[in-house]
Amino acid sequence: MNRRMFVAGMGATALGGSALLASGASSRVESQRGATIRVVGDEEAYLRLVYNQEPLTVNCDGSIELVTITNQLKETIDEIVIENLTVEPADLVVNEGTLAVPDQIDVGEIGRITITVECEPGTDTTSTVSFDIIAKGIDQAVIANGHVDKRFVEVNCECARVEGCSPGFWRQPAYRNGIWTDTDTYGPSERVADVFTLAVTGTQGQGGNAVDFDELTLREALDGGGGSGVSGAQQILLRAATAGLLNSQHPEVNYPKTESQLIADVDAALATEDRERILALAADLDEVNNEECPIRLRSEEEA
Repeated sequence: MNRRMFVAGMGATALGGSALLASGASSRVESQRGATIRVVGDEEAYLRLVYNQEPLTVNCDGSIELVTITNQLKETIDEIVIENLTVEPADLVVNEGTLAVPDQIDVGEIGRITITVECEPGTDTTSTVSFDIIAKGIDQAVIANGHVDKRFVEVNCECARVEGCSPGFWRQPAYRNGIWTDTDTYGPSERVADVFTLAVTGTQGQGGNAVDFDELTLREALDGGGGSGVSGAQQILLRAATAGLLNSQHPEVNYPKTESQLIADVDAALATEDRERILALAADLDEVNNEECPIRLRSEEEA
């Protein structure tokens, strides 16, 4: 098989979709015999590459389109390889394992190349992504060098910092008064049984450790301890879930879950009546609840 190799710079590509090799452009054509022929002003373009003219915007993570390729060879492209993928600055993380390329592109057809990217919470960065494309057919192959003339795809990744205030914060009267009241959607006097679908109801435990889940309020849930069995796990989860609910409804806390999402997650965990699964969700919520608390920081600054 004598596959001819065409090498061209992406710098010859104009945004808006002009041909890869425009009038006056040149390429290097190689055969397996080692001969090199200069081709100048070739009217027949090999690939048409189209990039987004404006920076792509991603919120924390998402899929982006790197480029669209129109096959203007005389044969089907049956292999596409992306090489030398670089990101500058490296604040943007490109997940190369998610790279999606077409299996083939027929003559005159369009293929799209996508990949997922992400950035850390608290990031607002614009990065440039460059790469080489190798498009192969049975007899021909075209290499488009992404580093020529600095033709890049720009990606703006914005990811707000995750915030959360702990159960201990919400238990403090100095901060709680005026911040959390019964005028809120989920006030301190609201019964947990009216917010969440409980796995265990009625009075559980004995003496000073007894808990009446039917009458337990959100304020009381913040003081919850724990214990054995499903009822103890439920008490631990309700403490974390109540703090999460207060974080979610507070306009100054950038909590990653809405109230409805949080309630749905808690109800789903409790519905399993599985202690380990209930505790697993409690641990996840505790981790978020113990992120930076913006209310506490502002209160201390004003004190």
